[in-house]
Amino acid sequence: MAMAASGPARSAEIYSADYSVSLLGLRLASSHFVTIVDEGGFTAKGTVSTAGLMRVFDRTDGETTVSGHIDRRRRRRATGST
Repeated sequence: MAMAASGPARSAEIYSADYSVSLLGLRLASSHFVTIVDEGGFTAKGTVSTAGLMRVFDRTDGETTVSGHIDRRRRRRATGST
């Protein structure tokens, strides 16, 4: 059984962020995050890794994904994986 929407459908909002860590002008690490928010919830994905000179000493790479439901009546814990 399909339910009729009460108003126009909203498109998802997408947020993107890039970060880098430097010391004395030398790049050591970088990260990238994207968050998508729609009417029913959100999903955030991110990566982080060593970069530049730091990569010579340590190779670190990581990813994470988190998602959750948006309910204005109550709060729920997000689910995620690393």
